[in-house]
Amino acid sequence: MEDLVEAFPMLSEARACIVQGEFEHGIEIYSEILKDMNPDDERIPYLYIEYADALVKSSNMFFIEEISKISGKKGLNLEERKVAEDDLEIAWNLLEICKNAFSILKDYSMLARTRFLLGEICLLNNEFRSGLHEFVECVAVMDKIYEKDCFKYADVYQSLANCYEFLEDFERGREYYDKAIGIYRAEQERRESEEEKNEICDVITELLQKATELKYKKEKLENTDLPDEPESDDIFIDINACKRNKK
Repeated sequence: MEDLVEAFPMLSEARACIVQGEFEHGIEIYSEILKDMNPDDERIPYLYIEYADALVKSSNMFFIEEISKISGKKGLNLEERKVAEDDLEIAWNLLEICKNAFSILKDYSMLARTRFLLGEICLLNNEFRSGLHEFVECVAVMDKIYEKDCFKYADVYQSLANCYEFLEDFERGREYYDKAIGIYRAEQERRESEEEKNEICDVITELLQKATELKYKKEKLENTDLPDEPESDDIFIDINACKRNKK
């Protein structure tokens, strides 16, 4: 596959917009690039997956902001919500095309990415069992091409943990947080910069916190007399757990 940026110079600007959170402008550029392309062009699925990724990120940001508005008891914009929902539908349709194309091409890294994004759409649509299916399929594809401690597994494991938490299977959710923690620890060992190691340590601490919260939720299912939230003393995170073992 040729370099897409060389073929489509505007792609650099689109990617930069998405990274900077300027989703609307980035999405417009992707639309412009795709507008006059032949649907049979072999580069189409590679552009589709980038476009779909941008749509998913944009919708995700909208829902995060919407939750913030609800918490602040502010009014909701139903028109903007409709746009976000439509964007997710467009992204889903594009990703279905990508899934078929990458399966035929045996491009397993892109197929795994496609499955992951389909799972993310399911999460945003509160379709947790469907999301679980997509993430499990994503892992199955990744297992064909990556080592078990490959950093690419981290996001998938966290999304699997989210699915299980929403389905109230807190034990399985904890298992996947533990898997994600293992991936981050392996990545921490590979990094040379102390700054990068410390950043990963912060992520590990956050994941340990989430795993501990799921442990408490499981205990609450078994003992309804427990308070809704654990006492601060009940949550203990060993900060040394994220540090490298000295050799």
